[in-house]
Amino acid sequence: MLENSELLMFFTVVLLYAFMPGPAMLYSVAQTVSSGRKSGLFAVLGLHVGGYFHVTLVAFGLATAFINTPLLQEIVQKVGAIYLIYLGYQKIISHVHFHFDTAFEDPSIRPPQKIFWDSVVVDVLNPKAALFYFAFLPQFVVKESEISVGLQLFILGTFTNFGV
Repeated sequence: MLENSELLMFFTVVLLYAFMPGPAMLYSVAQTVSSGRKSGLFAVLGLHVGGYFHVTLVAFGLATAFINTPLLQEIVQKVGAIYLIYLGYQKIISHVHFHFDTAFEDPSIRPPQKIFWDSVVVDVLNPKAALFYFAFLPQFVVKESEISVGLQLFILGTFTNFGV
């Protein structure tokens, strides 16, 4: 079990990370502003589900392969950037006429399922999220604990994902 001081440090860093702007935060804000609160909530839900991708990789020990393979990191970074550019391009060329006064009432602007799945992909391909989970969580594993390392990482990742 983590000591109180370690728990305080863990939750402080998670809180600070949650407020650091990055691709996921910008995507969810853009969805909320352009398509309304409901779309923003679906974007946040998709990002949350995407976070469990990273939590699962860490819990199963696959994060080590990611950290030790710079080429893999670069591929994820490039694919993530390309995907964000693609989403931006789709937003620009779509013939959705944004009217600020009706945007928050019109649920037909973008299907919530599309926003959800786009958000999952945005988070899965987010190198900032991947590096945070992969580098941060293992520091708080108590090797002498009766709880397995994988389960500890999953629990820490779940707290992180809810905090973010």
